[in-house]
Amino acid sequence: MTVTNPSGTGGTLANAFTIMTPQTVVMSLAYNGKLRDKVGGGDTARGPDGSPDGTLTLSLSAPGGRTVTALLLQNGIGGSWDTTAGNGIWLLGVATSLDGALLNNAATMAVSTLVPDGGSVRLFASDYNGGLGFSAGLTLTVTVSFSDGTSAQATTTTPAPVTVSSVSPSQGTVGSTVPVTIDGNGFASGATVSAGAGITVSNVAFVSSTRLSASFAIDGAAAAGGRDVVVTNPNGGGGSLANAFTVNVAAPVVVSSVSPSQGTAGSTVAVTIDGSGFASGASVSAGAGITVSNVAYVSPARLTASFAIDGAAAAGGRAVVVTNPNGMAGSLSNGFMVNLPTPVTVSFVSPAQGMTGSTVVVTIDGGGFASGASVSAGAGITVSNVAFVSPARLTASFAIDGAAAAGARAVVVTNPNGMAGSLANAFTVNVPVTVSSVSPAQGMAGSTVPVTIDGSGFASGATVSAGADTTVTNVAFVSSARLTASFAIDSAATAGGRAVVVINPSGIGGSLPNAFTVNVPAPTTLALTFNGKLRDRVGGGDTALAGDGAVDATMTLTLSAAGGKTITALQLQNGIGGGWDTTPNISWVLGVASSLDGALLNNAATTAVNMFVPDGGSLRLFASDYNGGQGFAGGLMLTVTATFSDGTSAVATTVTTPGVTVTALTPNQGLLGSTVAVTIDGTGFASNSSVSAGSGITVTNIAFVSSTRLTASFVIDSAASGGARDVTVTTPGNGGGTRLNGFTVNVPTAVTLSYDGKLRDKVGGGDMWLGGDGSLDATMTLRLSAPAGKTITALQLQNGIGGLWDTIAPNSSWLIGVAGSLDGAMLNDPTSMAVTAVVPDGGTLTLFASDYGNGFGFGSGRNLTVTVTFSDGTTATASAVTP
Repeated sequence: MTVTNPSGTGGTLANAFTIMTPQTVVMSLAYNGKLRDKVGGGDTARGPDGSPDGTLTLSLSAPGGRTVTALLLQNGIGGSWDTTAGNGIWLLGVATSLDGALLNNAATMAVSTLVPDGGSVRLFASDYNGGLGFSAGLTLTVTVSFSDGTSAQATTTTPAPVTVSSVSPSQGTVGSTVPVTIDGNGFASGATVSAGAGITVSNVAFVSSTRLSASFAIDGAAAAGGRDVVVTNPNGGGGSLANAFTVNVAAPVVVSSVSPSQGTAGSTVAVTIDGSGFASGASVSAGAGITVSNVAYVSPARLTASFAIDGAAAAGGRAVVVTNPNGMAGSLSNGFMVNLPTPVTVSFVSPAQGMTGSTVVVTIDGGGFASGASVSAGAGITVSNVAFVSPARLTASFAIDGAAAAGARAVVVTNPNGMAGSLANAFTVNVPVTVSSVSPAQGMAGSTVPVTIDGSGFASGATVSAGADTTVTNVAFVSSARLTASFAIDSAATAGGRAVVVINPSGIGGSLPNAFTVNVPAPTTLALTFNGKLRDRVGGGDTALAGDGAVDATMTLTLSAAGGKTITALQLQNGIGGGWDTTPNISWVLGVASSLDGALLNNAATTAVNMFVPDGGSLRLFASDYNGGQGFAGGLMLTVTATFSDGTSAVATTVTTPGVTVTALTPNQGLLGSTVAVTIDGTGFASNSSVSAGSGITVTNIAFVSSTRLTASFVIDSAASGGARDVTVTTPGNGGGTRLNGFTVNVPTAVTLSYDGKLRDKVGGGDMWLGGDGSLDATMTLRLSAPAGKTITALQLQNGIGGLWDTIAPNSSWLIGVAGSLDGAMLNDPTSMAVTAVVPDGGTLTLFASDYGNGFGFGSGRNLTVTVTFSDGTTATASAVTP
């Protein structure tokens, strides 16, 4: 890398930056010291032997990661460790973390583990000759073999050994922080310290190569017992001392008595708390309504404190809790009792009402009153001249504001100590009531109208009436100037104005003449339109609620009725004896839907209907024709009768037009993404006829040839679903006609092939070798793209250099194994090797082929071609190139 200054001077560092190809593997090796005992001395010693092992960290950098299949560690002076059993070399333990389970196979000691890009594994090797194998200054080399046949090496040098000989002090209590001194050898500036579960180590300071200092913060919930103390130098070397530090659990905190043990609400009580296990700095709590202050430590068996009891504290026992600074706590249930003073009650106010703008002298009776008590009587009332007569009586003056809202008020008496009592609705303010407007001011008979009533003097609880045939509900008080309510107008109510009356709970009321007008809706009418024969929704019979292969007469029924109507029955007659209805009888069924392609609304068992149709809404009716089209021939008078849920009915008529029919389309199919020029034959066509061909097809270029022929272009969307489409021709003034399944959208079948490597041993070299032969097979994934899926009946694989595999036996080709997944059961017939596999759209099969020539058959760059035969006689091919 070269850096050049603006002056022209510069400098270069050779090999300062390395560009790695995606296949480059870079490893690093770090010696961590002797941190764990995971293996022993021997080639199968997969377990601890009582001595900590040489511990190393192997890190890998490789795009996509690599699968490690073997490791060999050498120390440069004859020591070796590996992951192979039975060869005399001691075992090299492998784990994903320092305390993770060993990945070595329990029988063979082998490993096969995927290490991601940037990942690492821990290595463990038993030392020998009193520490000679990992003594200072040795060059450690690890050789790693990968599943793709490649290998890589990394080296490191063992630093001076780190040992931990003592920790002082060597114990501490849960919840405390202990400054410790750690002695040993090989310590370096920047070393880190760990002390096991429940201990946070901080303030680590380097004193010398033989001494560190640190702080051990012991969690209040830490478990008691010994902890290993580990020192790790910045270069990765480390050492540990087993059970170097012990966690002790503090003695429990016990609260045995509180003296005095009770107090009155509103007072402050000095208390003495006796027990055991108390510590200086302990805190005290005494439950809801008590504030604890002035806590003083006397001894491990005694504390003193002040309990300030809130004037509003609830009566009853409180648990007294002592909590030491380390979080240890103890409590005494019902250790302190709160008592209440005599309650204040208000039982009667006389007089109990007054008009706005007046001042009323009242007498208030009750109990628990005290001299100096105050009185309040709610919004709009100013209380003065409060006089104490006795604990059971007060007198006062209530000055009622001229703008005060009408309604009841609670009267509250509060003693100087904060104790209070009240009487709800003890005093009522009366004001004149006026009604100025109602909005909306009208409604239809048979409807319910939410209204807003404006005026003055309204009180909570007021009632409202609105004259004959109108029921008032949901009256809500918004303010003294507004109420809301619901006016339910009887369907038989007479038209005209109504007086609206508001009456307060006090009996004072007001009204507004002709404040609300009842309107009577216009009569219900129906309109019927004959649309031609557009869909096949019903058949010939009184319960045939499904298509019968022939398009039905299609009609539109439109309702005009204020507020809409619920239709409960329909009957259609054609004037020449034909009858269709929604009742199971001798008449054929009349299908009903909300739209041309909407679901039928008829009950599946009874064919009955019960649906609400809004004012101006419409329904589609479907009736099966008979005698070759006689039932809906041109010029017939159609009459439909609708029965409504309120018992009324209405009738509509229309005359059939000669009708439109669609008899043939040429061609009658096309592929996704194509534009097909079609000829449409039938009857009743006109120059303004329109054509539709279902979802995914746009119809353009419609040309009128004659009354029996049209031409058009069908533009098939590339994302359209495959399958048949109904084709409909509509002629204004003459209805429409449909050819059921008149045009079919075809979707091509496609397969893709991917080469996955050699992953499993499922077949052998031969045309009937359905089983492993000891060598991994070439493994491929075949994916199908075909709407509704396909059934595969045969497969053939070629490698472009003469290699041939198939699902036919006996012949000269070797067998290609077929399974539903990588480890799924083989689908080949055990006798004929044939397959019959149903594969859904987007589904896959896994293929297996035995290699030959020492890997020659599937060597790099082979052009693989698979040919797939389906049960319908069609085929598809796919290719892939081996990497």
